[in-house]
Amino acid sequence: SLDALEKHLANGEPVITAVFTGELPYTDEATNHAVVVVGLDEHYVYINDPAIIQAPVPVPKGDFDLARLERNEWYAVIKL
Repeated sequence: SLDALEKHLANGEPVITAVFTGELPYTDEATNHAVVVVGLDEHYVYINDPAIIQAPVPVPKGDFDLARLERNEWYAVIKL
């Protein structure tokens, strides 16, 4: 859930998560992919996407949830 991601981010732990890009509004591609979640606020999830030069990319929470659900909400935490 986004709550779990938010807890990791609050601890300074970026999260790598699997997504289906067909649900992300900034791309026309529809493929399995991975992004790094670097922040959250009331409306957006901020991600670093290795396929996009601009970073972080704001993604509406609803779109991000759909993109993660397509990939079973898999994620890995980066412990520094």
